[in-house]
Amino acid sequence: MAIGHPLGATGARCVATLLHEMKKRGKDCRYGVISMCIGTGMGAAAVFERGDSVDELCNARKGDNLFLSKDAR
Repeated sequence: MAIGHPLGATGARCVATLLHEMKKRGKDCRYGVISMCIGTGMGAAAVFERGDSVDELCNARKGDNLFLSKDAR
């Protein structure tokens, strides 16, 4: 079934749809899977697991260390 999305945005559209559906189903939905064909016999798949400490109002978490390396000061 074609949902319609810009060329090259298939992965982002699949992930956004999956995460929205996982949030809608609540804490009983622990895993989600997306897959897509790339063409010429190739494909990609990803499994998402819901975290234990998911905040229903805000999934973003503040980062304490914003450096790329733990040694950076």
